Amino acid sequence: MVWTCGNGGRIWNTIRGGDTITNIKQISYIIPISFELKQNYPNPFNSTTVIEFYIRKNGIYKMDIFNNLGQLVVNLFHNKFNEGNYELKYIAEKLTSGIYYYTLNGENNTLTKKFILIK
Repeated sequence: MVWTCGNGGRIWNTIRGGDTITNIKQISYIIPISFELKQNYPNPFNSTTVIEFYIRKNGIYKMDIFNNLGQLVVNLFHNKFNEGNYELKYIAEKLTSGIYYYTLNGENNTLTKKFILIK
């Protein structure tokens, strides 16, 4: 697994030598009203999708992707985040078509959404 940081507060992550890539950027510094995980768009998608999430309280958060059997497929991040709104660009180059679930965990909160990958 490789992590790197860039300008504008962006964080890039690659797991298993480029199998999946994430690009996370903070899109607002305004403290959100609640901890929230938005539905990805587009959905269904073909290789690339965007996931927005809102962090209400500074802390350690992680996002994982699970297959339809509940098996962990990818850890997108496990990192400290400040309050604000974030956007994650997810490139699922080597996942097969199917239904997957993405979960955001942190500060005693867990939210899950479903996405469909069609190749």
